[in-house]
Amino acid sequence: MKFCQLLTYCISYPLLRFFVHFEVRGQEHLRGLEDGPVIQAGNDRKKRDSASGAE
Repeated sequence: MKFCQLLTYCISYPLLRFFVHFEVRGQEHLRGLEDGPVIQAGNDRKKRDSASGAE
């Protein structure tokens, strides 16, 4: 199973990076978090944001 995930990642990630620009903001707010559950909540209703959590 892990091999299939790695293979899928190695194929899909470069394609996504070519077509989609990702910007990560707010990483400083995550420093010091322990490994555990985290809730990610979007702040708008755009349909394209729901799948990726990106703006």
